[in-house]
Amino acid sequence: MDHALIALLALLLNLALGGPRALYEASGAARLARIPAKLLRDREPFFTKENQPILLVGYALAMACAAGLFFHFILRGNIQFLEIIIVACLLPVRPSLERLWFIRKALASGDVQAARKQLEGTVWKHHVLLDEHGVARAAAELVAVTFCERVLHPLIWYLLLGLPGLFVCRSVTLMKEALPSSFNAEGYIHQLTFGMFKLTSWVSSRLCAIIWLMASLFVPPSDVVRAGNQLAATATSAPALAYAIEAVAAVLGAALGGPTSAYASQQWLGSGSAKLAPAQLYRLLIMSGFALVVMLLLLGLFAS
Repeated sequence: MDHALIALLALLLNLALGGPRALYEASGAARLARIPAKLLRDREPFFTKENQPILLVGYALAMACAAGLFFHFILRGNIQFLEIIIVACLLPVRPSLERLWFIRKALASGDVQAARKQLEGTVWKHHVLLDEHGVARAAAELVAVTFCERVLHPLIWYLLLGLPGLFVCRSVTLMKEALPSSFNAEGYIHQLTFGMFKLTSWVSSRLCAIIWLMASLFVPPSDVVRAGNQLAATATSAPALAYAIEAVAAVLGAALGGPTSAYASQQWLGSGSAKLAPAQLYRLLIMSGFALVVMLLLLGLFAS
């Protein structure tokens, strides 16, 4: 079965059965996605010397590639449908959209505490300190990063290299997330890991911006020309995740990032107001649906 067709079916499967997040956790998908990070932590003592970062990264990527090749060879013929399930588990579209939905609903009803609770388990460790606008910005940033880092980025690698590419891509992302809690952030390991992530995610962040611009055409009011000009100005210089967040800020006409951000705390991204309202989150939710439609149509074209 063609990779594009499998990816198309996997996204539809995740949208249909990937949430609520409790079901996603119960399915074991989250535990499956955390295996590379667990392997790294279990072997941390062996890799703590500064002259061994290549061994660390090479070990993780070799394990991921081997696992991808193993599943690639055994999931053939009548059981290839299992590959669809694996890809669906590693592309968490619906859990991200459900978080955005619940945060918007809680903020619209004035229940900031319930909105903060939706950020538990995310990179927003300080979520209990956020005001309503900080929670709204966090929700928008999570959607932006999820679409770029956890959906489109691994999807591109899957289309190119199949399951080995998908597993390696997810491993690089998880190393980036897992290593700060285990190693000196100034060490060679971080330089190598973050360098690999920046290299592999640069294209996906730019493609993600194009998809958001296309989706915004269907969700008025939209100023695609202004948003496009804003994104064109930083297209060659902005880091991948910052650019992904800036793309969402541009199509919303808002400002994301800032001091309370877990991703871009050193700067504001976007030229609009940082006081996001529940109505803007609802617009982002609808826009996310159209972004997914664009992705599905593109996959359909590749599969045909």
